[in-house]
Amino acid sequence: MLEQTAFCGQMPVIVKGNCPNDDTSLARDNARMYSDAEILERIVRRLTALGMSERKACQEAGIGVDAIRDIRRGRTPRVEVIVKLSKVLECRLEWLLTGEGPETDEAPAMTPRQRALLDLFSALPPEDQDRALRLARALAEPADPAIDDRKCG
Repeated sequence: MLEQTAFCGQMPVIVKGNCPNDDTSLARDNARMYSDAEILERIVRRLTALGMSERKACQEAGIGVDAIRDIRRGRTPRVEVIVKLSKVLECRLEWLLTGEGPETDEAPAMTPRQRALLDLFSALPPEDQDRALRLARALAEPADPAIDDRKCG
C-alpha cells in the first residue's frame, strides 16, 4: 500500500491507498483524526446555507449519490470525498474536516458605512489615498490620554 503525507491547512494528513483500485478508507487510515458526526454536522450546515440536497451535492461532487447518507449511517468518508464535497459546498477543506478557521474564503459583508467609506476612498487620486491612509492609521492608534485633545470639550 502506498503512503504519503498531504496537508490540510497546517495539519498533516497521512493518506494511504493512492492506487485507484484500493478501497481502503483514507480517513480511517488517519486514525479517525476527525469525528464523522462533526463533519456531517458541518456538511449539513453548508447544505442548508446553499439550499442544496444531499443527493445534488453528491452528484455535483462526482461521488456516489449516497455518500452523505453513508456518513450519516456511520461510514467514515474517504478524504477524497471530503475534498470534493468542500468544493461543491463552497467551504474551506480545513473547516469541513476540523471546524477550525473560517468556514469560507469569502470576506464578511461590509456594512453600508464601510461601503460608503470604500467608495469615497476609491474616488480619491492616489496621493490623496495615501494621505487618507495615514490619517486613518493615526486615528486608529491608541491615544495618550494625557494629551488626547479629542476628549477636550
